[in-house]
Amino acid sequence: MAEQAEKKTEEKKSSSSSLVLILGIVFMALGIGIGVYFFMTGKEAKPAEGHKEAPKTEGGHGHGHGHASNADKIFYFDMPDMLINLVSNNKKGNFLKMSISVEFENSQILEKIKTFKPRMVDQFQVFLRSLRMEELRGSAGLERIREELLRRTNLIMAPDKVTNILFREVLVQ
Repeated sequence: MAEQAEKKTEEKKSSSSSLVLILGIVFMALGIGIGVYFFMTGKEAKPAEGHKEAPKTEGGHGHGHGHASNADKIFYFDMPDMLINLVSNNKKGNFLKMSISVEFENSQILEKIKTFKPRMVDQFQVFLRSLRMEELRGSAGLERIREELLRRTNLIMAPDKVTNILFREVLVQ
């Protein structure tokens, strides 16, 4: 009799511990699924066209500009994501995935940016495909890439000017 009672309590313990384990796995899978969904769909507050605007800060916030300028806004345009095959000595090959935003201060050049977007993407890819893995290492490498992309963009956009190239995502594999 005592033996049967022990077996029943052991069965209850094992069934309750397996139930807790199963529930833990279900909640973990659910959490991962929700995280992957939001990561893959990019649920951010972005307009569909890839055009954003943010208020420009004024005053002495470390920039040395204490006076207001004519342009009171900064605008952003999201370029399409790029996947680039890098120059590589190994058989496996290396890839660069990059998401870039173009920053500008004059809203009137938005249409020009949209018009020249294919030319800009072409120039970005031509330059990025010539890079080696060693050139991407460290913040100095990314700054050099930023400067070159900005230079190429401003050559295309002349006489208008883009103020900055922003990296939304840089993934090297």
